[in-house]
Amino acid sequence: MSFAGRPEPSRYQVDSNRLTCLGLWGISIGRNKVGLIEACVGDLGRDLPSAERAHWLSFNEAPSGGLDEGRFRRDILGQWHDGPPNPLRSLATARQRFSTALARVVGQEIYRPWDAADKIAFDGLHMPTSSERQETDNQILTLAKGVIDYLDVKTIRNLPGADPKGTTINCIEAWVKKLDEDPVPLISPLRLLQGLRSTGVARPRSKDWQATLVRAGLDTLQPDEQFVKIVGSSRESAEAPLSVTGPARPNRAGCVG
Repeated sequence: MSFAGRPEPSRYQVDSNRLTCLGLWGISIGRNKVGLIEACVGDLGRDLPSAERAHWLSFNEAPSGGLDEGRFRRDILGQWHDGPPNPLRSLATARQRFSTALARVVGQEIYRPWDAADKIAFDGLHMPTSSERQETDNQILTLAKGVIDYLDVKTIRNLPGADPKGTTINCIEAWVKKLDEDPVPLISPLRLLQGLRSTGVARPRSKDWQATLVRAGLDTLQPDEQFVKIVGSSRESAEAPLSVTGPARPNRAGCVG
């Protein structure tokens, strides 16, 4: 079946193998290679409230794409199997580590406090359940808001080497260059995310939209596949500062400092 709960992140929480609703009920699920959600009939009867069953039934689809291998190995074969990592959970962890790393440099939090509605939306980020452009656009917009827009530019400008009047990403780039590090791993994914938002997600699509996709190697992918790549690059970007704010390393003279 396709999954209709995800558009309501204030009610539903979902990961790779479980869906819960407000802590009131939960059901084990799987997701196969074509994005369909699997649920055992017995679990539906036992764990799904009767008021929800008709709603779920309306999204039932004929089987296709095979079984979720990880779930089959765990539930049917009884094997230990962790399955693939959850890229969005990894992204949230990387965002927090990014915040911690830069806070050590400037002495205060670099992200502004969450608005409650934005926090719900960010926590509700999910891998698109279809290849429709609109769904991916909504996810990109929320991702950009949580990763870039919530950065406090006034705090970011306190980074060593930053322009006191510079934009957020430019200030971070200047800081990395001052450390004599390569800014590309950190900055390029941020500029990609910002570019996609400004050239076609939050505004009417311009000719720069396609150019942005081409530069990032995303132009031949379906929208849902694009989002998977964008999440991965955003996670890698958030992890990049750890290499420049971590343990002391030898300087050019061979001394530790």
